[in-house]
Formats: sequence, structure tokens, C-alpha cells
Amino acid sequence: MTSFEFTSLGEHCHGRYRQASESSPVVVMATGGSKNGSLSQSWTNFPVVFETYGLSSIVFDFAGQGESEGDRRSLTLTKGVQNLSDVLEHISHWDWINSDKLALMGSSFGGNVVLDYLASEQAMRICGASLKSPCIDLRESYLQELGSEGMRAWQQNGFSAATGLGWEVIEDADASDLANRLHRITAPLLITHGTADESVPIAQSRKIRDRAGGKVDLLEMKGTNHHYSDRNDWDRMAAIHATWIKKLFCAT
Repeated sequence: MTSFEFTSLGEHCHGRYRQASESSPVVVMATGGSKNGSLSQSWTNFPVVFETYGLSSIVFDFAGQGESEGDRRSLTLTKGVQNLSDVLEHISHWDWINSDKLALMGSSFGGNVVLDYLASEQAMRICGASLKSPCIDLRESYLQELGSEGMRAWQQNGFSAATGLGWEVIEDADASDLANRLHRITAPLLITHGTADESVPIAQSRKIRDRAGGKVDLLEMKGTNHHYSDRNDWDRMAAIHATWIKKLFCAT
């Protein structure tokens, strides 16, 4: 893959791309919220899978993740959306990027970012978005992981060692009120979500399906966890996303 850098909110952020061909559709991928960002195994594997389906891909690190500058403790939803907006603006000047053949993909926190971006007034035209276990309520998701005592300690201390994040991340996500803005999203969506997800309740994906303003295909994967780490769950999930995205461009 080829590396590139872009600037967002004054910080130098890092990304990589893999071209299937000069005219192929492009998927811009927003990772989950872990400190490894695009360095984690999923984000090195997705570009390889997509290329076999004739899709080019771009993956980037949010500020404070992977190889990007910044303090991950303050990686709020608002900041993530700006990072996504800035990388889209950056790549729009590349001669092989065709805005009519552009899709988004987001996982967990990255799914939250993608949805918030698509529900915003600044969103550019996107052919569609595929979402892997997306979050739309960070407070609920972290409550499921940490429990009420963990959340209370996080708020009191202003920082959680378990998550590596400041409490401002929760306050910012609450203020976004994304669940009540989902109707603004008219681009087609694909969602995969495991029924045994231990990090993001599957009810959040069902809410996206019920409230989004466009067509939503929700595939609930029985017994699958948040990381798709059992059986052949990850390979199945990746093929589902690649197939849907390829069909998306065949229909446009």
C-alpha cells in the first residue's frame, strides 16, 4: 500500500491507499476507535479483499491513532468527523478519484463517524456506506463494557485508563444527538452486526435501520462477537461488504 499524509485541525494525519485499477470505485475506510487504528489486522486485510473485487481502498488514522499525530484522549466524535471530512477533501484532488464512484466504510467508532458525517450539512455526495457493527450511542456502548461503576469513575476522574479517553468524548457524543438525525441520511447503507456483540449493542444497528432516510440492509450475524473473531466470521463479513459495495457501483 502507498502512504500519504493530510492535515486536519492542525495535526498531521496518516493514511494508505491500494489501487485496484485507475478507474476502479474507491472505498474510504474509517477504523474503530482503538489506539492502533489502521495498523490493526482488519485494516491491513480489508484492502486485499476489496482488491479481489475490483475495488480500490483508502484507510486513514484518526488523530492520536496509529501513525497520526494528536492526543487520542481527546478523540471526540466531532473531531473524528472533521478528520473524515478533511481526508475526503484531500483525496478529492487526486486525479484517479471519481466522486461518482466513492463509498464509505466505517467500523464501530468509525461507523459512528461515517453516520454523523452523512447526517451533517457538510457531507459530500457518497454512493453508499457499509458499516461494520456501527455505534450511534457511545455512552451506551461504554456502559455495556465498563458497567455503571466504571462509567461513574470515568466521569469523576475525567479520564478512563480502560478506554484511554477523556470524559469529553462521552459529552461530545451525547451532544451530537445522532439518533435523532439519522433521517437525514439518504445514501444506501449496509450494516453487519453480531448478535453476540459485547461492545456495541445490536439494538443500535436496528435503530439505524428503522430511522435512516434511505434504504438500509441489515444483516444480523448469529452468535458473532464485536471482533468477528470466531469460526470464519471475519471472512464472511468481509465478503458481504465487498460484494455489496461492488453491486452498489454496478447499480449506479
